[in-house]
Amino acid sequence: MVQHDELSAIQTVKGHFAAFEAPISLHHGRIVKTMGDGFLAEFPSVVEAVSCASALLKLVQQRNENLPVSNQTVFRMGLHAGDILQDGDDILGDGVNIAARLESIATPGCLAISAKVRTPEQ
Repeated sequence: MVQHDELSAIQTVKGHFAAFEAPISLHHGRIVKTMGDGFLAEFPSVVEAVSCASALLKLVQQRNENLPVSNQTVFRMGLHAGDILQDGDDILGDGVNIAARLESIATPGCLAISAKVRTPEQ
């Protein structure tokens, strides 16, 4: 998309991010930061994070529904439950690093979750 029309691609991604704000807030999360075509969000609970990720992927599908394939945006998401460190407005640490690695191996349009999310400690 960027190769054909960079400005349109940026506007489309920003439109998705704006549409993500309400579902993220509804699930008690917050967008920590955006990075180009990606974003980092944090949630107080794994259940809320999984539920929100599912809702966001469905929202993207709906927003893409009537667009030609060449104009559709597809997100991949990674989700991990782990320790984080607050650094000003940013977060760092194992929880962030593993989530980023999971995102990179997720199938486009899907969510990759860690074993810790799949089988949380009791």
